Amino acid sequence: MKSQLALRPVYLTRPERVKAHISVCVLAYLLRNTIELLIQKSNQAMTANDVLQKLESCQLNEVGFKNQQASR
Repeated sequence: MKSQLALRPVYLTRPERVKAHISVCVLAYLLRNTIELLIQKSNQAMTANDVLQKLESCQLNEVGFKNQQASR
């Protein structure tokens, strides 16, 4: 998994941080595999890296009303 995600060594000692790090790595791995499967199914001439590079340019804007609490 480390080679697929190009991870470097991370030294964590707290159990909750280790679990969080592993969870993020597994989610990233599953997301990348899902992207690759969807590309294959759609017969697109691109790679998962191409998709991820395009997604880097996406921006999220949040619009709300004055005196309205965020729905987080």
